[in-house]
Amino acid sequence: MNHHLTEQLYQHNLINAIDFELSEFMGRLAGDSNSAELRLAVALASYQVSSHEHASLDLAQCSGRTLEDFFAAELLFSHVQPPKELLKIRLPELKHWLEKITAAELEPLIIYNEQRLYLRRWWNYEERIIQIINQRLNDDSTTPDEATLDHYGLTGEQRAAAIMALRGNFSIITGGPGTGKTTTFTTILAMLQERSSQPLRIAMAAPSGKAAQRMQEAVDKACANQKIENLTLSKASTIHRLIGYNPISQRLKHHQTNPIQANIVVIDECSMIPLGLLCKLLNAIPDTAQIIMLGDPNQLEPIEVGAAFNDICAAATQNPKLNRRVTKLLKSYRFDATSGIGQLSLAIRDGNTAELENLIANSPEDVKFVQVTEESWEENIQKVAKTFQTSLEAANLTDAFKAFEQCRILSACNRRFMGCQKVNDWICTYFSPEPHYRGLPIMITVNDYNESLFNGDIGMIWSDTPDGPLYAEFPDSSGGFRQISLNLLPNWVPAYATTVHKAQGSEAEQIILLMPSAAAPLLTRELFFTGVTRAQKRVEIWYENLSDLAEATKHSQYTPSGIAEKLTYVTGVFLVRKNWT
Repeated sequence: MNHHLTEQLYQHNLINAIDFELSEFMGRLAGDSNSAELRLAVALASYQVSSHEHASLDLAQCSGRTLEDFFAAELLFSHVQPPKELLKIRLPELKHWLEKITAAELEPLIIYNEQRLYLRRWWNYEERIIQIINQRLNDDSTTPDEATLDHYGLTGEQRAAAIMALRGNFSIITGGPGTGKTTTFTTILAMLQERSSQPLRIAMAAPSGKAAQRMQEAVDKACANQKIENLTLSKASTIHRLIGYNPISQRLKHHQTNPIQANIVVIDECSMIPLGLLCKLLNAIPDTAQIIMLGDPNQLEPIEVGAAFNDICAAATQNPKLNRRVTKLLKSYRFDATSGIGQLSLAIRDGNTAELENLIANSPEDVKFVQVTEESWEENIQKVAKTFQTSLEAANLTDAFKAFEQCRILSACNRRFMGCQKVNDWICTYFSPEPHYRGLPIMITVNDYNESLFNGDIGMIWSDTPDGPLYAEFPDSSGGFRQISLNLLPNWVPAYATTVHKAQGSEAEQIILLMPSAAAPLLTRELFFTGVTRAQKRVEIWYENLSDLAEATKHSQYTPSGIAEKLTYVTGVFLVRKNWT
């Protein structure tokens, strides 16, 4: 094999600088066992992490493939095409590759099941999550009181979820939007409090500030609807805030030896939590505390490395002991059987392209498919832009936010045709030649702990009068707004259009979902499903080619990780696999 292969990959932007440098460092550590195969394996394993793909490199899956095949997605978006001779190079065959890697005997590398190559940090994250889960799988012999279950009106799947949660200290409740996850876990908390002689310390957290805010609003509404008055709840926070993350020192206040002070920890939107963060969170929860995880494995995976929650849910289908700790809520209270959005979301979730084609040909009232071309683009976007006019003309900030939140534009990508950047630029120019104007919605793109503004937070540029000085306003936890000087704002972008990833955990009456052909590798079942299910009353799907929608429905982004394999349970014993270190 070419001894300069990793260097060539770096020179042609196929791997990142950290991937190349790490491979060179490991090569030097290997001494006499240094080889091109070893350095290539390290570079690609590191690339899987640095490009936010996977926590490990599946050697068995990629061995023998060409570099062109391995880097297919990157090449599609690259402005510079590497030499064809480089792309035609094939990765080593599995047996030969394993021999070269294991001969180096490097401590930072782990080979699992003669298939997956890990950098040790990510191996440790997976192992710790598995250890914590396995320690919590034993059921309590306590039998929930039927009268209490009846009192709260729990039936069917929600009743099963409550019984599960009351009989153990680890529970997973899955379900799509509108299936009653919040109502269910809020009722569970009330029942657990009734059973306790002392006030319970309950912590609630979600991956983002927006998701935490939505969680709090949903819990407050559920408590009011269910007439639950026996709970003393702390405000829902981000996971980073709950575990005491210090952005300057990169240290955590809470960890295994200084855990969170809580009796119950409820974690929402778990499908959005990356592997490392989930490990740190679970590690910071005391062994005596109850964990309730909520999420929908059919939605988008985290932007960062590892879809641990989805892996745990997948493993439960093969692990009876784990499966007893998972309840699926399937009945939708938001969309009935005649709802077009409900029918469309089920077709996407199930990969049913025939039903998708039927809905496209016979669109229900609340679902509209719109073919958009470069020529018709401006006409279509101008119609949507006019829906935001009301928020600009609103007399007060509350009405402005209410008007803005009635319609959201979501795109599969940031750049290119029908990307967020193009949409936002067009609408901003349509409304004003100025970069700041009254009624402009904005989204924060970085975390700013000084101003308590976080990536994904949405605010609005405002003024007391149409011609008055401008400032920014953001919703606060009390239901009001807090004012921030424009000079103190961290990095932000206009928020007329956001990516589907950024919208996860939120909803609006009407959703305009943009599915451009240029984003074909990103158009997956999970993205399509997440975008459609943000809509409460109506959804429009803009597309260039119908085939893109069918391919998105067929193609799932989910790839099982080592967690899914290691948690698999067969004939009463965990599978024993060979590990090399």
